[in-house]
Amino acid sequence: MSFWRLVSLQPTSADEADIRLTDLKLGTCARVVSVTAADAAAPAPGTHKTADLHLRASHHREELLEEARALMAAGKIREARAVEKRASQVGQLVGALESDIRSGLH
Repeated sequence: MSFWRLVSLQPTSADEADIRLTDLKLGTCARVVSVTAADAAAPAPGTHKTADLHLRASHHREELLEEARALMAAGKIREARAVEKRASQVGQLVGALESDIRSGLH
């Protein structure tokens, strides 16, 4: 949760309060007077580091390849090729993520 110290600009209220900016109604006029270091450095919810995404994508690719091998062993060639194609697409994502990690975009 991000909390910002706000001071109301209304003349009747000079008290300070801890209020999340997302709790304010649209058009509310307020001035931010302080931000904690934890709030400033906190990542947005739902964001993942590139390295974490790379690791998860790599695991998913390996799972797809294992599934394709199992389908091949069962004689389901068409299904196995479809899964291999999906694994190849995930492999392209893994390669792009590796490139981002090497270039320092993580």
